[in-house]
Amino acid sequence: MLSNAGLIGALIGFAVGVLNRWIILRMVEHHVQAVDDVSPTEEEMATFAARTRRFRRLLLAKSLIVFPVVGYALGEALD
Repeated sequence: MLSNAGLIGALIGFAVGVLNRWIILRMVEHHVQAVDDVSPTEEEMATFAARTRRFRRLLLAKSLIVFPVVGYALGEALD
């Protein structure tokens, strides 16, 4: 049965997951811009996007699933 404390924990976990995803993606973007000395070609950009697609999916799953589940569990434990 769902409890209020668990749902609040899940919402907090979701917010932390979204914040975590935003911070990590900004760090990666900043690092790529800092390392990139010359303008990349369209082919290089496509290769980079393909290589980072799996990372982005994993990060999204972590943000939408893992953090809310952990938040729910912590909320239930504190209730």
